[in-house]
Amino acid sequence: TRDEGADVGHIKHGSLGLYLLKNTYILLLLYFVVSSIGVDFSLIKTFAFLFLSCVAQPAVADRILLMAEEEGCYWCDQWTFEIGAIYSKTTEGQSAPLKRYDLHAGPPPDITLAMPVNFTPTFMLIQDGVEVGRIEGYPGSNFFWGLLDQLIQQAPAVISSEG
Repeated sequence: TRDEGADVGHIKHGSLGLYLLKNTYILLLLYFVVSSIGVDFSLIKTFAFLFLSCVAQPAVADRILLMAEEEGCYWCDQWTFEIGAIYSKTTEGQSAPLKRYDLHAGPPPDITLAMPVNFTPTFMLIQDGVEVGRIEGYPGSNFFWGLLDQLIQQAPAVISSEG
């Protein structure tokens, strides 16, 4: 099986403030060093914008879309053909990276499912190791995106309020 999205939410709860503060100090230090040697200020502003746009991300809980599949599953193959290649590039794919597992091998040991999986494909939204919603079957790309958006919107908030 293919495993995508193993590195989810690398900024853990409570560390975002410290992370940004540390990186802001680094940016300010770099500004003073670079400006003292006479580099054009517009280059510094551009670098600052790019740097802050990369690091100023909210702390998120670990969230994945877990896909149960099995060999010979027509609808699993259909999902892979229609959506598989683009999923990781979408907003949904960024919010809940895909992780696949074989139905007969069982779910990953660190995942708690709400109920057993009986059909493939089954897509389970997993947050902090616990299932918070699922889509059983693949209803085609038009319906899949809407159902997935509903799951993500109904899931508990993933932005940390810790500081």
